[in-house]
Amino acid sequence: MTKEFELRKYNMLCAELLGYVNKTLDDKVFNIHEHPITKHMIETNFTNVFTEDWNWIMMVKNIIVDLDLSFDSKSYRFYFSQYACKKYHVDKEYKYKTRIYTDFKTLEFKTESNNEKEAVVLAIWEFLNWYNENKNK
Repeated sequence: MTKEFELRKYNMLCAELLGYVNKTLDDKVFNIHEHPITKHMIETNFTNVFTEDWNWIMMVKNIIVDLDLSFDSKSYRFYFSQYACKKYHVDKEYKYKTRIYTDFKTLEFKTESNNEKEAVVLAIWEFLNWYNENKNK
């Protein structure tokens, strides 16, 4: 089931995944995030870069694909196709000669859409919700 898309929360979670730090914790209107290394600042309440700009969308997507997460003794990896995102967990790893093989089990389809940009944005939204619910387990 998809959680209803919330642009402000989505933008904030995308910025934080990219390493940005919230600098206005008490402000109800503006939400300024700053990257600790580049000092680049972004206002996450009213921006549409994470939904409209392919460069920003792809930065977030690439971070997700590169993550190797472990929760509940399972290792999770993520794969984006043109119009969908799948979440996998590593079922088992085994070594044959010098090569390591991994069996993956598909847990669920995250999002499908006829619009590629929309599909990726919604898949990122689903991932961010799942990640924030599970990261402290």
